[in-house]
Amino acid sequence: MATTKCISMSRVFGRCWRSTILARQGLLGESTTTACSLIPIRCINAYEKFGEVLQNSRNKNPRNMEEAERIGLTGRLKKSRMYAQFNYQEWRYPRKERAIDVSSTKMVFREYKPKDDMMTRLRAPRKEFEDLRTDKMSHRQIKKRVPTFHRRRFPAEAQEIYIKAHELLNTENWTLPKKQDTEEALHGLVTEFAYPTMLEGLDVKTVNWKFVETIEPPRTVQIICLPMMHDENFYGQVTVRFHTRQLLTIHDRFGRLMVGSPDVPRNILEYVTFERHVVDPYGKWRIHAKRAAQNKSIDEFKKTVAIVRRKPQRSEAEEWKKKQVEDHRYIWFPKREVLLRRKNRAARPYIGAQELQRRKKWRVLNILKPRKLRMKRKYLRVVSRKSAKVYEMRQRGELPSPPA
Repeated sequence: MATTKCISMSRVFGRCWRSTILARQGLLGESTTTACSLIPIRCINAYEKFGEVLQNSRNKNPRNMEEAERIGLTGRLKKSRMYAQFNYQEWRYPRKERAIDVSSTKMVFREYKPKDDMMTRLRAPRKEFEDLRTDKMSHRQIKKRVPTFHRRRFPAEAQEIYIKAHELLNTENWTLPKKQDTEEALHGLVTEFAYPTMLEGLDVKTVNWKFVETIEPPRTVQIICLPMMHDENFYGQVTVRFHTRQLLTIHDRFGRLMVGSPDVPRNILEYVTFERHVVDPYGKWRIHAKRAAQNKSIDEFKKTVAIVRRKPQRSEAEEWKKKQVEDHRYIWFPKREVLLRRKNRAARPYIGAQELQRRKKWRVLNILKPRKLRMKRKYLRVVSRKSAKVYEMRQRGELPSPPA
């Protein structure tokens, strides 16, 4: 019984549970079965029931208490067991609901490259044919779902959207009473992809934009319509060429002019991409991206804030010290030792590897002599006693003397 008390209860129950199963299957002898019978019957029944529950819920992982109660593990679950179902990031930072926008895409399907050079077209006729085929098929897909769309009539509608969107960027529309209405109106003219790019930096600048006239009538240069997520969810992107004259002035927060002129209009050539969710019956054409012409350079912002930096004021002592270092490079501290070492190393003749090995060996044999081995005291006492006895025996003639 004393031996039985020393064994931990978990090990006894574990052995009992395994032995009971094997005994029932007839795989153990009578002695083992008799040993198992020492454990109370209610313990065996409890472990039988727990084993059945584990067998039934082997491949199940409860996410909440309702599911654990349905499986039958409620009484045997710890409170901390429920936290193990989540990873660390989900527990540390709870999962947030992200906004899903299906009214626009987050990319430009194909960026338009101007083809004004006739030789470029003649060199790649196959690519020109592929672009034309894609354009015609996309026009057919958009026309099928948006009956009012027309390739030649669309640029006029696009120009109205373009002018309204850019007029809303003027600073007078972003005062506190008008800001909310301006944001709502701008969301109806600009996609969620282009919205943050158009408003970047407007909070610290004063913008005045005005449309003057059209130099060339706008025209459609590219049409693309592709499905997203599944085959019936089509988005259409139409690129329109604008060649206009505009007035633009941008002032910084102190009122200084950074870009443009309030009196002299500028000629602007750019390619604007409009997008629409063509499957949506309430969809609208909105500005999605913009690309300036390759031969037109964008003016850089003028630096309106000067950064004043004071010149370092050197004293007479610092100037004298600098002059001394320049004039006497091998005398002045702190580079004196380093420069002298380099100078001496360059003046020394070249020594080969064999000569270095010979010098090292000579140094070990003559300067770094090997240490004498000293025995411990008790061993030294035994050796000295033995050597004294040998010496006495040689004196008496019992042992021969060593050869000379």
